[in-house]
Amino acid sequence: MDFERVAALYDRDIWPLWSGPFAQLLLREIPPQLEQPILEVFCNSGELSLVLLERLVGKARLIAIDPVQDLLDFAREKTAHYIRQQRVFYHHSELFDRFRLPDDLFGLSCSNLGLFYADPPDTMIEEMFRTLQPGGTVILTLPLRGSFLDLFGPTRTFLEQIGEEEAIRQLDMHEMQYRLPEQAMYLLHKVGFERVNLRRQSFRLFFDDAKSMLEHAFIRRGFLDLLLPVLRRHEREPVILGLIQLFDMMRAGKPLELVVRAGCLLAQKPQVEEDTGFF
Repeated sequence: MDFERVAALYDRDIWPLWSGPFAQLLLREIPPQLEQPILEVFCNSGELSLVLLERLVGKARLIAIDPVQDLLDFAREKTAHYIRQQRVFYHHSELFDRFRLPDDLFGLSCSNLGLFYADPPDTMIEEMFRTLQPGGTVILTLPLRGSFLDLFGPTRTFLEQIGEEEAIRQLDMHEMQYRLPEQAMYLLHKVGFERVNLRRQSFRLFFDDAKSMLEHAFIRRGFLDLLLPVLRRHEREPVILGLIQLFDMMRAGKPLELVVRAGCLLAQKPQVEEDTGFF
């Protein structure tokens, strides 16, 4: 695979529309100066890593993990200056694998959308807890249930009309990946995090028309590519054309807007209780 092409596609199409707004939500919760070791899980092409590196002071270092080697290679190119200074170290790891890192190492651990894409997310959260110092903070972003209603709802209705039951089941499964707020918070509570808080904010994705929406790399790869392979009664092209006609009729000459319900989870690893020496 041509990693430069893949990473360039991510930076050009996915980051500005999708990952970037979540990263801004995450960065609001991070201090302007970082003095302790930082862990970034699901670093992708290194866009967020660059901002974190600019905030490091003293002997602070960044460890960044991602499951896609091609994106890690691109992140290394972007941050070559910091690599030479030994300020950042990249690790290739699947999000369901144990991290090859010691316990209680980091003062801050963060992940932009890793909680959404890790399936299941339990190991990732457990490892972020294990490697965090007592009293350390974890920050994770994710899209919440209620995102993309204006995409999911009409698409489901269309698929029902043409009798594509398997595609409807796939759509339902995809929608369930968007967790309810209480589900997201429970994931942190159950591994031992305390002071769990969820900050919420909505943002909108804008498209000129239905064709540009359905052809956008984010919508195509993250949505249509889940449905089209399981069509049983129709060819792909007529289904895509039908969806274009449906959404263009709905927009009535105006740009299409898709609402994303974004969440930012913050929590703390409990402090170690001191032994008072009393029986």
